[in-house]
Amino acid sequence: MNGYKCMWNGKELDIYADSMYEAQVLATAEFQKVAGRKKVKGYEITVMLCEVNGEQYYHSTASI
Repeated sequence: MNGYKCMWNGKELDIYADSMYEAQVLATAEFQKVAGRKKVKGYEITVMLCEVNGEQYYHSTASI
């Protein structure tokens, strides 16, 4: 399981899932609970990988 940070409409959520898509689906359901009548769409959610196999994952723009 990998750790993902999901963001939507100024809200953040930490999700553990096997893939980015699975994290997006799980986050959609959680964000829908707080959205009320507004429909949360999967493409509105930003998903970022933060943890791989229990170790922190770093996003870097430095060339290797």
